[in-house]
Amino acid sequence: MRWDLRLFFGAIGILIFGFIIKLVRDRKLKEEYSLLWLILGFIFFIISLFPNLISFLNNLIGISNPVYTLFFGAIIFLVIYSAHISIKISTYEDKIKNLAQELSILKNEIRSDRELEVKNV
Repeated sequence: MRWDLRLFFGAIGILIFGFIIKLVRDRKLKEEYSLLWLILGFIFFIISLFPNLISFLNNLIGISNPVYTLFFGAIIFLVIYSAHISIKISTYEDKIKNLAQELSILKNEIRSDRELEVKNV
């Protein structure tokens, strides 16, 4: 791999690390969501340090072109990230449904208590 490409991958890795850490520190991104992005930055940095890793992965997977390996890795990352987000959305949907049901029950109890107070007056 050419030195300028290695430098590019290293810079991208460091920028991802810095950007994600800044977002977490500013509380714009939760830690649980930052883990996958930090792993991505780490992978970019490792690729810049060990460029033969791409060739090794090419031989391991059976892909002839390193660019295809990077695209394959990007697709895998996006699938994993989409699954992670889908799990979070499902969890939040259940929590929202439970909160809405509890709120409805509480409103109904308050309404019935007010009706009893009105009848007693």
